[in-house]
This record gives sequence, structure tokens and C-alpha cells, in this order.
Amino acid sequence: MTDFERIANHFNQTAKCRRLKDGKPQVSYEPGCLHIGCEHPKCACSYNGHGDEPLSVTLAKWQELHG
Repeated sequence: MTDFERIANHFNQTAKCRRLKDGKPQVSYEPGCLHIGCEHPKCACSYNGHGDEPLSVTLAKWQELHG
């Protein structure tokens, strides 16, 4: 398991959304696009990035804004 997978799995299992009690933020990655956020359509915690920086740095930024 890579560091990215380990960090993403931990985040996906433990993250909670402060905006929605039932919101469950998740990390997903498609080549060139990193997405973090709830699947809930009314939640504003989504973040889309290029995936060119380490996941831990991106998650720290997301946490400051939405976590």
C-alpha cells in the first residue's frame, strides 16, 4: 500500500463533515484530478485539486476550510 492509499483510507474512514451530521467526506483521485468532499448535494465542503501536491498537504488545507 502506498502512502497516498494509506492516508486516503484513514481519511475516508475517520473524516466527519462539520456542516452536515450525516456528511461523510471522501478522497477520490482520477489522474490529474483530486476530489475531497461529501457526496451530499447540499454540502459545500467539496475541494477539487490537480493532485500535484502531497495528499497530506491537500488534506490539511481542506481541514482548515471545511473540517
